[in-house]
Amino acid sequence: MIVAAAAVMGLTQTSLAADSSTSNTASSTASHLNNGHHKFGAGVINKLMGKKGTNNAANMATLKAARLKKQQAVAAALDASDYNAWVTAVGTSSPMVTKITASNFPQYVQAYQLRKQADAIMTGLGLVKGQENGFMGPLGK
Repeated sequence: MIVAAAAVMGLTQTSLAADSSTSNTASSTASHLNNGHHKFGAGVINKLMGKKGTNNAANMATLKAARLKKQQAVAAALDASDYNAWVTAVGTSSPMVTKITASNFPQYVQAYQLRKQADAIMTGLGLVKGQENGFMGPLGK
């Protein structure tokens, strides 16, 4: 079960970041940058900001809001065990849609629920979440 929970962590993160269609700006930028060595991430943020090192708070806030909205839609679809809503949330162009189908979606939902249970146990043990959804020891130690 722990292996399944760990596996879904990667799949869920991929589904949350793979499709950038929640924002027209992010979508067009991501398609421009996803050509080989650039992946959806810092390159998109830099592109939205105009130049590397330029801090455009409005564009950053827009990108963060779109990402949060998408994450919430994906989580809601998984919590409701609604395959069609999940496909809409991740986007039909997401590579996740080729791996997670209507027939294996219940197994993906089960892995998602197991991951949530594992997170709750880790938090109950006093461990804090790190940047990559891994857990670290207590703060300050």
